[in-house]
Amino acid sequence: MSVPSIRGKVERYKDIELTYYDENGKQITRQLHGFFARLVQHECDHLEGIVFLERVKDKNGFATIDNINKYNLREK
Repeated sequence: MSVPSIRGKVERYKDIELTYYDENGKQITRQLHGFFARLVQHECDHLEGIVFLERVKDKNGFATIDNINKYNLREK
């Protein structure tokens, strides 16, 4: 993890279209939804040198893992 013990809410698209090239140079386009769409957006940020801290809009919304567990702050 890029920031091991800190969590924050990042707005992401629920659905995305991903276009990439496979190992044979063939262009492939896929529709991604839900968690996998979020994951790909997160990883693309890393390729651009962006960590999630830069994407969190509400800077008061950060929490540590200890506080999430202690106060049951898990996302519902």
